[in-house]
Amino acid sequence: MTNSPRTSTLTFDGGGGGHSIVEQTTDIINRFRNSLIRNRKERLLDEDAQATDNIVNQLHFSELIAKETLGKLILQGDSMQRSYGLINKLQKEIKDIADDLHEVHGGKCCGACANGTLFGFACFGCLNRKKKKGKLN
Repeated sequence: MTNSPRTSTLTFDGGGGGHSIVEQTTDIINRFRNSLIRNRKERLLDEDAQATDNIVNQLHFSELIAKETLGKLILQGDSMQRSYGLINKLQKEIKDIADDLHEVHGGKCCGACANGTLFGFACFGCLNRKKKKGKLN
């Protein structure tokens, strides 16, 4: 049983299975990235509102998973460099999809920006709104 092809992939119990938290995290992040890539290819150019909502929801859920994962990696004491490398790959994929959503919607914010979240990037629509002249004092 110790060589079973699957171990716990959506939990961070750290027990059994013989796989480290980094290996489990790599598997989870790869699954999310593949899902995001597949959704972008299949649905992004379809301007159906429900498809866009689904992609936006996946982006936000992925951000939450990434934030939790990073915290767990730090607590487990795994390689910080490897941990941040995995998170950075997911960050890039999420940012690319958010940028694609922005382009499809003609510069309008469709909720895919990550203002105030783990990654702190924003779609150009939000950035443009924030840069409007206003009283700063």
